[in-house]
Amino acid sequence: DIEESVKAVNARWQEFEQTLTKPSDTPNEEPLAPSLDPPAEGTAKASEEMQGIPKSSIKTQLVANITQPKITAALFKQMDTQPIGSFSTHFGGTGASRGSNIALATGKIDGTVLAPGEIFSYNGTVGSRTARAGFKNAPVIVKGELVPGIGGGICQVSTTLYNAVLLSDLKIVRRSHHAFPVHYVPAGRDATVVDGAIDFQFQNSTEAPIVIVASSRGGRLSFRILGKRVPGKSVSIGLAGHTVQAAPVRTIPDKRLPAGKTVVEDKGHRGHRVTVYRIVKQDGEVVKRERIASDVYRTFPRVVRVGTGVSAKPKDAASATKTPLTEDVNTPTETPSLPPDSAATEIPPQ
Repeated sequence: DIEESVKAVNARWQEFEQTLTKPSDTPNEEPLAPSLDPPAEGTAKASEEMQGIPKSSIKTQLVANITQPKITAALFKQMDTQPIGSFSTHFGGTGASRGSNIALATGKIDGTVLAPGEIFSYNGTVGSRTARAGFKNAPVIVKGELVPGIGGGICQVSTTLYNAVLLSDLKIVRRSHHAFPVHYVPAGRDATVVDGAIDFQFQNSTEAPIVIVASSRGGRLSFRILGKRVPGKSVSIGLAGHTVQAAPVRTIPDKRLPAGKTVVEDKGHRGHRVTVYRIVKQDGEVVKRERIASDVYRTFPRVVRVGTGVSAKPKDAASATKTPLTEDVNTPTETPSLPPDSAATEIPPQ
């Protein structure tokens, strides 16, 4: 405790000064004043003997705050070598920069230990996504569109961890979904993060410590949560009331295109409504059916440019048809299928 230790040192020094300025029994002898200069070599002992003050009397005890460890060896003995929950996604073929960001964020999380009751913060663990921290430019979702941004790809890390946490039956503290469903998990199973704005948090709601084990190798991102397993317990994720709304079409007249020619400028995104449940069974019997989230992904219009210009010559028209439309292959319009290792189930709404 620095503040209390400073007070203790100052108090002891004042006591020491008082002993130096105490009137002497010898007549006409002036009191000795304290000096901040170190004594010359060989004179310290003589000076102490003259003043009659031993070194031990100038010592003082610093004030310490005793903090008990949250995680002890006894708690670790409760852990099992098999995970209480795990989940994996694939990111191969999404670009070297995106893969680098995923590996960097995964490495910062790997090995994290949470004591019982402790809350994990994704932003607090991964830190700021800056070039100085090693993050690179890759596609990110901004206002419903994919645009280049620093740290693109790390939402796949938060999403994969989120699903591992769900299947570990841990308490979700904070979680937000993307503007539209992502390609690597079904709608309702994603968790977006934004540096300094949107965080993903969960709590170790068990009675034993947990360890997050993460890896990103060969285009496969995996999270395992190690902790105290409960024999006969199983966890699955169910989706209910999943409805899909078609994306509206917005046409834009374009005199640069020949009359009747159409070009898709933005394929848009369909809207989704889905409720996510967590089902916990003990020895095959349902003991908990928990609603995790009810997500609404709004539609984004399909933008089509329609030509209003003069009909082009055959060779010009042929040239126009060769202009490809650039689309994001990582964001399909169809709802993705559930990964086989997610242990999810479809349940009817109640």
